[in-house]
Amino acid sequence: SCVIVYSAKPLSQFSFEAKTAIEKNEIHAVAFFSKRSAELFMEIVEREQLEAALSALKALCISQSVLECVQPALWECVYVSKTPDREAMVSLVKSICMDI
Repeated sequence: SCVIVYSAKPLSQFSFEAKTAIEKNEIHAVAFFSKRSAELFMEIVEREQLEAALSALKALCISQSVLECVQPALWECVYVSKTPDREAMVSLVKSICMDI
């Protein structure tokens, strides 16, 4: 038998709170652990016309291929973890958040 232990459903839009926080520069960084999450995030950003708000945000990416999905020129800064795994991403997030 098969047991589903994890399921993720993509959002079609940001919550009101998330959109407001992005617009008011209350969010400083966004972590992307997969190409799919980066692609979905960018689709919503485009749909909700939030591209300009990205210039105040840092993009933290698990790999170079994820970085390519987030349109690096739109962001204040972009970072890629040393290795494409959870441990390296957690280390990246901690190092960047210490500077915020």
